[in-house]
Amino acid sequence: MDKYNIHSDFEPYAKTTLPLNPLLLPILNKLIARSVNKFNSPEGMNVTTEVIPGYKSGTVEMTIIEPGLRLKCIIPRGPFMGMI
Repeated sequence: MDKYNIHSDFEPYAKTTLPLNPLLLPILNKLIARSVNKFNSPEGMNVTTEVIPGYKSGTVEMTIIEPGLRLKCIIPRGPFMGMI
């Protein structure tokens, strides 16, 4: 807790570590990106990608899926869509 200012609501989780080896995270990120890139959007959906600034001058690539002009909003289902 000394290194970062963590809100008191999250104190129970302050010392929690991931159950994964940190060396696996880049591999998992690539697998997730590959599955998102294979997502085929239905007709009438607008799919755009944007790059925004991230932590320590890094960048974050986003894929934005939005309905066309006359479609209702839908939530795509897939193996990683629940994480968004």
